Amino acid sequence: LTFAPRSRRARKGAQSQAADARARSSQLTQLQTRKARSMSDAVGWEQLKDLGNAAFKEKQFTTAAEHFSDAIDLDPANHVLYSNRSGAYASMGGKWQEALDDADKCIALKADWAKGYSRKGAAHLGMGQVPKAKEAFEAGLKLDPENAAFKAALAQLASSARSSPAMPSARGFPYTKPPPAPLLTGPSLLINYAIVGSTMAYMLPLFGLRVAFYAYRMAALACFVKFAMQLFGQFGVSPRTLFAERSKVFAHDAAHYTLLSITLMLMRPVPFVLVPMAANAVLLMLPALVEHAKVLPERVRGLVLPRLETAHAEQRQMYIHAFASTVRPRLRWHVICASCYAM
Repeated sequence: LTFAPRSRRARKGAQSQAADARARSSQLTQLQTRKARSMSDAVGWEQLKDLGNAAFKEKQFTTAAEHFSDAIDLDPANHVLYSNRSGAYASMGGKWQEALDDADKCIALKADWAKGYSRKGAAHLGMGQVPKAKEAFEAGLKLDPENAAFKAALAQLASSARSSPAMPSARGFPYTKPPPAPLLTGPSLLINYAIVGSTMAYMLPLFGLRVAFYAYRMAALACFVKFAMQLFGQFGVSPRTLFAERSKVFAHDAAHYTLLSITLMLMRPVPFVLVPMAANAVLLMLPALVEHAKVLPERVRGLVLPRLETAHAEQRQMYIHAFASTVRPRLRWHVICASCYAM
């Protein structure tokens, strides 16, 4: 009984000491914050810009972008700072969207400054958007007709276009520009997810050969469902209608790939036979993936979204579409010959 009051007083004393320590720590943090702000105000945006330029020359692009961001906080209407930060983002190699946003902000602040269009063209070029990059360079050249950098960039784009002739087109799959992919939702998106995931599980047999075998069958089944849905969506599900339109049905690509998918389900697995199907599924999934990436947490979004937008660029879509279109027509005869051997 005699020790209980002392115990309570000791606990109260310890609590008061902890509260005093927290208060002193909070005051110290506030003093440091005010000191940092006062130092930043004393430095000024010109000094911060010089620090960013020095870091950029040393190829420390992340540090340069941070200095330019601090300078923008002090002078948010300075178009040069947005241009410099755009160059730093572009030099990082993966922040093309941030580089484009700063270039647009620079142009919005000073539309008659040619360098802003140079930054915009570089960002579009990094994202694979060659036509938009050309438009930006041409707009900058109109403002500064004697600019050698704009002339060199346009000449390089023209040379690349001449050295990459257009490929011949196959029926139903134009190589020049893929058809615009709709924003898939619901079962259509899940089927394409199943095709890509099952193909990866088959091509990378991390869980054993038995799982890879069933993944091959699952991918073939998902392809069958996908192309059958396309066929029925075009001609309906009525047998009478299908029989009446049989000439158009058999001429449709969806009918060919529906029969091809049935053959894949019945025959033994053939290596790489599902790759063009998966490439086409990725092409159709890209718009939905870009939209889904926009709602991810900020840190994950910064890693994923620029890469998806680069893949979703028109030129990258053309490459994926051309690959799928080149392989799939040849795939029919390959599968027919292999099925004759396998069955």
